[in-house]
Amino acid sequence: MRITLCLALVLLAATSACSSSESEDLYGAWISPGESLHLSFNDDGSWDVGRREGHPFGGGTFTFDGELLTFTTDPDNVTCPDKPGTYDAALTAEGDLELNVVEDPCRERARTLTGTLVPYSP
Repeated sequence: MRITLCLALVLLAATSACSSSESEDLYGAWISPGESLHLSFNDDGSWDVGRREGHPFGGGTFTFDGELLTFTTDPDNVTCPDKPGTYDAALTAEGDLELNVVEDPCRERARTLTGTLVPYSP
């Protein structure tokens, strides 16, 4: 019984650590190769998107499980309030972030976020 409990605690800790580090891989700023899109992931679980750093036109909260990235837009957003969108997210060997829509009822967000982004350091 004691061994089973210990193994369960070890697995729980390992799973929690993986979830945390997977989201941490996204933290920071990303830009499209043409620098027309700026996307930020923050350690409080929020995201924002804009055409230039510091001038967001959208945002909300996100979750990431290491493969699927789910964006939920702020409730006060007139375009897609509270409608989650799910994307396949992959970090490439070069360190880029590739986003491909899995399901998103918000066409504008899907059009804006789908593609490859590169890390950005101002």
